[in-house]
Amino acid sequence: MTTGLLTTATVEVPAEGRAHVTNLEWTAITQDRGAGEHLYVLSDLLDGKARSTLSKATLKARADVTFPVMKGSGPERRTPPTAVAGTPRIERVQ
Repeated sequence: MTTGLLTTATVEVPAEGRAHVTNLEWTAITQDRGAGEHLYVLSDLLDGKARSTLSKATLKARADVTFPVMKGSGPERRTPPTAVAGTPRIERVQ
């Protein structure tokens, strides 16, 4: 993989009834094998907010094939999501 997408879904869970997705966002990520298989947010690299071993030409090429495809797919998430609930508790039910 050289470039991929992370998808963030906002799910509302009412006290009664079914949970439903209220928002869906995407974040373009890219892999830097030269840095030990690190993943970076592509926009952060393009904006100079992160550094990698990838050249500007490589970053531009990856952006040129990613952003035009995603343009009509809703907003790009540029910040990490914020949890609105406590830490999830996972229980094994037998």
